[in-house]
Amino acid sequence: AGSIGASVSLLHMATTSVAIRLGPGQAALTMEAAVNLFSPFGEIARVDLSKKPSEGILVTFFDVRSAQRLLDEFADIAVPVVPEAQDFTTVAIPSAEFLKLPESGIQRFGEIASVSVCDGDVVVGFRDMRAAQQAVLSISGCMARPASGSRPPAAAAAAAAA
Repeated sequence: AGSIGASVSLLHMATTSVAIRLGPGQAALTMEAAVNLFSPFGEIARVDLSKKPSEGILVTFFDVRSAQRLLDEFADIAVPVVPEAQDFTTVAIPSAEFLKLPESGIQRFGEIASVSVCDGDVVVGFRDMRAAQQAVLSISGCMARPASGSRPPAAAAAAAAA
């Protein structure tokens, strides 16, 4: 049971997506009401109201700290969700490309949450998914590292087309 708790705790700290579980008898929210309710926690990337009421509302923020604030505030009805592959906050940069970065380095894209080295790549975790996306677009060989458990981009695209 300890490893499951650790996995949930890590997801809780790193996700940009939160599901709000509506209880029986709770009225479904309109898009406007959902945005008004959740926007005080941070900039919203997406709100998905298409889930069954028992599955709740899916809110995806740009910044992991916004999702954390929502999880803390609505702890009794909010659960962390593995973000979609396109909502990545972590990138892998080939070491050779990392060394070529200008003096401003990787910080020019946004606030950094973590840095590590894995299989010859510098793995950078950003707090905001837009920073990670900019890094992928700007640095040769830089690739997204989707959250553990999310579908690879090809699988996500195939599921969306179905």
